[in-house]
Amino acid sequence: MIVINRRWEKYAVVSVMTALSLVVPWIGLGLGAANNGDEGYMNLCIRDYQNSPLAMLTFYIGHLWTSLFGDSFLTIRRLGYVMGTLAILIGCIYYFQRTRKMLQAAFLFALGCAVMSLERFLIYNWDVGAYPYYALLAVLVIDDIRRPRIWKVIAAGFTMCMLAMSRIQLVILMPVFAVMVAMPVRRDLKMCAGHVLAYLLSVSVAFVLLTWVMCGSVSSYINAFSQDNIITGHGLKDMMRTYYIFKDKFAVNISAFSLSLSVIICLLYTS
Repeated sequence: MIVINRRWEKYAVVSVMTALSLVVPWIGLGLGAANNGDEGYMNLCIRDYQNSPLAMLTFYIGHLWTSLFGDSFLTIRRLGYVMGTLAILIGCIYYFQRTRKMLQAAFLFALGCAVMSLERFLIYNWDVGAYPYYALLAVLVIDDIRRPRIWKVIAAGFTMCMLAMSRIQLVILMPVFAVMVAMPVRRDLKMCAGHVLAYLLSVSVAFVLLTWVMCGSVSSYINAFSQDNIITGHGLKDMMRTYYIFKDKFAVNISAFSLSLSVIICLLYTS
């Protein structure tokens, strides 16, 4: 068993492991051929994000990304990788901030990257685009439960709005998190009402700001919800199709997963 005690050794191990965890899944992004199904459609939504109200923030971010780096299939896949990695990083940073255990945080990051390399969507879509907001919202609510603060409630409201605008179906979570920010201060009715009000106001302010940035006004965003812009067609047959898609993804990503797994083993033997 290798024991690492010196600070510089820990930094060296963390740096190497983090670099490998980032690079290994990146290699697999170009292994799958571009398809004209969901991936092609999502890329078209990026080009026409103002007429994609079901996930306008996801596609707006894609629009900004492609404006900087180009709109090839591989470039947009890399954005999906960045969003997934960012979600993992948010959780690991919070873990390190609470525990100050650097090697354990690096291990969790490597584990997350390994799982992502196997399970992740190969494409950038409204699922992947919402990942960082899931992670950030979870961290804010967990920390607010531990130590309630009004700024955390406001930040949670902004994040909840971004989550919903990344995939509109997730708006159903808004009342759930309203209850969660109220629970830590439920014994003080005045404070409880203040936290819920702050949460709802921050959601509303974020909604106005985001719609203004993305399409110029709230009304323009609402008007985008036309029949032509709503996607339908999913049903029970998708279950079997999902099974075969998973098999394909496993075949594409198994090498990247194996390499990431070796990173985890190295971490276990050096911590």
